[in-house]
Formats: sequence, C-alpha cells, structure tokens
Amino acid sequence: MYVPSNSPKYICTACRNKIPEIDLEGIFLDELKSYLLSPEKVGKYLSDANAIIGDKSAQLETLQKELQKAVREAERIYQLYMAEGLTPQQFKELYNPNDIRKKQLEAEMPRLQAEIDLLKIDGLSSEYIASEAKDLNACWPSMSYQERRSMIESLVKKITIGKDEIDISLCYLPSFKEMTNGQRTL
Repeated sequence: MYVPSNSPKYICTACRNKIPEIDLEGIFLDELKSYLLSPEKVGKYLSDANAIIGDKSAQLETLQKELQKAVREAERIYQLYMAEGLTPQQFKELYNPNDIRKKQLEAEMPRLQAEIDLLKIDGLSSEYIASEAKDLNACWPSMSYQERRSMIESLVKKITIGKDEIDISLCYLPSFKEMTNGQRTL
C-alpha cells in the first residue's frame, strides 16, 4: 500500500482497496494497545512461543542423536573397511549415503538452533513490551508524522486489508526509548 501525494488514503496497487491514513493509524493504535496491554494476549503469545521452542528443542535433540548414530555408523563402516571386510566399491556404496546424511544433519542443526534462539529472544522482548506500552501510548500524540511512521514500520511485520477486515501482524518490538533515541541520532 502507498499514499499518493494528493490523497489522504492508503491505496493497494493490486486490489485497489483504500483506507484513510487516520483510520488505519487509529486501528493500528487500538490493535497495539489491545495486544500490549492485554495480559491474556501476551500470556498466550508466550505460551505458544514456549510450545514451539519445546517442539524445536525436541527436534534438535533428535537431530543430535541422529548425527551421533551417523558418526558411529561411519566409524563402523570404516573399521570394517580397514579390517578388509569391504572392497573399496562396497565401502563407497555404504559410506557415501551415510556421509551425505551426516552433512545434512550438520547443516540443519545450526539453522534449527538459530530458530530456537530467535524464538527465545522474541519471547523475552514480548515480556518487556508490556512495560513499554504505556510510554508509547502517552507519547504517540506528540510524535511527528515521520516518527510515527518509523515506529509503525519497525513494529509491524504485515498489514492485510480486506473488504471487511484488517489484519495487523506485529513483529519483534524493541523498546520505545531505544527507537526514539535511534531516530534522534539520525
């Protein structure tokens, strides 16, 4: 969506849906307030995040066990080859698929660990958000247009506007003070 220079409305280039800037800002503030100031929503978000962290941690543990199994299997195949129980061709046929799987596991584990770490950071920041919400709510009217726009851009992952509904997806929320300090130094 964009706001043409001669119009006070956001317009979607694809579907041509329109919504006035002031209405979208009001809806955004209401959504932000209800999310930030609702202990139930914050609690649900944290419990969902903890459940996902638990699932991903279990996946990581399974991958670690599979990696240990692949390493043991590679060692067993190598020992069999060294004891001349396998020909070079047989060794390759047994060792190569195992080596490929081991490399896949080694590549997957850091990615999964990064996802877990990101979820933990998001969870911690969500706990901190509730305390910062009151500052944002109090300062919003005195902020300039550009400051509000920067704030919205940093808080919102995606806004979907349909014919009868608006869906606002919030993302990681840094502290209000950090964002305003960062804007002042620019």
